[in-house]
Amino acid sequence: DDDIYSFLTNEPLNIDCTQEVTGVVVNSHNQEILAGAEIKLLDKDGTVLETTTSDANGVYQFTVKCNATYKIVGDKETFQDDDKALITVNDIVEVPIAVALALTPDVIENKINIENIYFDLDKSNIRPEAATELDKLVLIMKENPELIIEAGSHTDSRQTDNYNNSLSTRRAKSTRRYIISKGISKKRITVKGYGETQLTNKCADDVECTDEEHQANRRTEFRIVEEDVTEEVSKSKE
Repeated sequence: DDDIYSFLTNEPLNIDCTQEVTGVVVNSHNQEILAGAEIKLLDKDGTVLETTTSDANGVYQFTVKCNATYKIVGDKETFQDDDKALITVNDIVEVPIAVALALTPDVIENKINIENIYFDLDKSNIRPEAATELDKLVLIMKENPELIIEAGSHTDSRQTDNYNNSLSTRRAKSTRRYIISKGISKKRITVKGYGETQLTNKCADDVECTDEEHQANRRTEFRIVEEDVTEEVSKSKE
């Protein structure tokens, strides 16, 4: 949940009242200062009122009205956004209101900061919630044009090994088709079906499990690969 900074008072509205808001923008992974981040001030309806950039010390500043509701959004290339809600008081505040922002890197320790996507039983189509997550991946790949990734897909333990190997490959290819459809070159993504060889839980053959436990295994995971996958991709059908 977003942090909400609220400062309330029962005094009559001061029409000419303004307050200062300032904050430091950092990398959420290692707390390093982030200079050059774009910071937007939005009103309660989501309209952008002002845009600024964090300075060499990661600091930004806005002047805002008293007794008002705002959202502050931080963004920087190769990072994911952070935002904070702000409700100002109906009075002049001598000390600037501090609203810190922590942006999460797209890639942390050679891992893409994105959730796995999941599939229905015996299906390889992209579910709506999976499409939302893949759209995040597409944005990350556009902001990091050097990234070459593998989409590795998996099944639960039901069905035969051969069937699950084929199903997981279909899931991986379905994932890649979606990413390519959003403008990413097929040279930047390879696919691999792992079948049921990398289960995330106890649900192997002949083990009784709930639908939710089986669901955890029907997934596509993403990892960064170092080698050039152009030749492998060109041999695979989209």
